[in-house]
Amino acid sequence: IILIENCLNDNNDKKADIVIFPILHGVIHGTEIYLKSIYNILAKFLKENREFLGGHDIKQLYNEVKGIVCRFENKYNGKENIKYFKEEMASVKKFIDEIYDRTNNMDFVRYPIDSKKNNHFYVESKENIVVDLETLYIKVISMHKSLEFIHGYYTNIYENFLSIENEYYIDTGDYYF
Repeated sequence: IILIENCLNDNNDKKADIVIFPILHGVIHGTEIYLKSIYNILAKFLKENREFLGGHDIKQLYNEVKGIVCRFENKYNGKENIKYFKEEMASVKKFIDEIYDRTNNMDFVRYPIDSKKNNHFYVESKENIVVDLETLYIKVISMHKSLEFIHGYYTNIYENFLSIENEYYIDTGDYYF
């Protein structure tokens, strides 16, 4: 966000051309970290001993998070929260889909070639690949708000559960959870 704002405020030196890949890397990696954190919180709450196995595949990770949210909400709350999750995460899903429309290899922001020495889409293209920073900024702000909200929502539920569980244990000396 800071890099995008800096480029939008003054790009006379064409710094956006230099920092676009670090910007995209930060957005993709930040999205991945939020999604993994949401997944891990719900996996702990549901006592699922599953780890996310998708590496850096944020599309698969998003689908895993959607699945664990559905399992959690069906067990504890209801379908209305699933609908709300999907609405809240629409900007994240749209960003992920836009990236995957170009490539399914998230290393494109780090290297011009993949592990098999094939050029990434922007190297192969005869056209100049352009990122609209103003549009990206709006998307990143929206995604950040959504991810922060969803992460905070499930973190609060989990922390409240742990607090109640701890109080019960202190009061009774028993641990039934």
